[in-house]
Amino acid sequence: MPERTSGLSAVTYWTVDEAEKYDSSTVMRKTQTEMTQRIMSELELPPRSLVLDVGCGTGFSMQTVKQFGCVPVGMDVSFEMLKLAKAKGIRFLVRGDFLRLPFKEKSFDALISVSTLQWVAGKTADDIRDQYRTIAKESSRVLRPGGKAGIQFYPATPTEFEMVKRAFKSAAFGGQVLEEGSGKKLKRYLILQKKW
Repeated sequence: MPERTSGLSAVTYWTVDEAEKYDSSTVMRKTQTEMTQRIMSELELPPRSLVLDVGCGTGFSMQTVKQFGCVPVGMDVSFEMLKLAKAKGIRFLVRGDFLRLPFKEKSFDALISVSTLQWVAGKTADDIRDQYRTIAKESSRVLRPGGKAGIQFYPATPTEFEMVKRAFKSAAFGGQVLEEGSGKKLKRYLILQKKW
């Protein structure tokens, strides 16, 4: 798996072997599917909602979004991951970065991101904080008024999780934190709604 270096765009270099290994992992498929099911259950979206899956990888979460009757659009920085998603028959795929979402304003009813934000990195805490603020603003920009977001990630520290919460709050999101499990199995979710 690629190393966490600097910024999300640093993770574009999955090799073919790494992407295929990820895609064939039953543990990854099960984990991603369960977390996406939890997010989608909490978001309670009406059928045919247009959902942006940021960091869609090989499409595990997009398949779950479809099972909830919604229309997924996948975006990932990794060309190799997107090729595998396309091979599964997933149609709406775009290569892009969380820091610069390649979509018009107010394009989506909802946004999900499962196990993506932990790839944000920087040389200083201020670098990382600024990237989270940019990500939150970009997420808000592409959502329609009242749009919802479900985000799960593995922060390196409790401070990092608080940084993300503050970034989304400052970008006009309200919502709640859900926690499941404990210790190394702790999963945290941000279930958010754009205020306007």
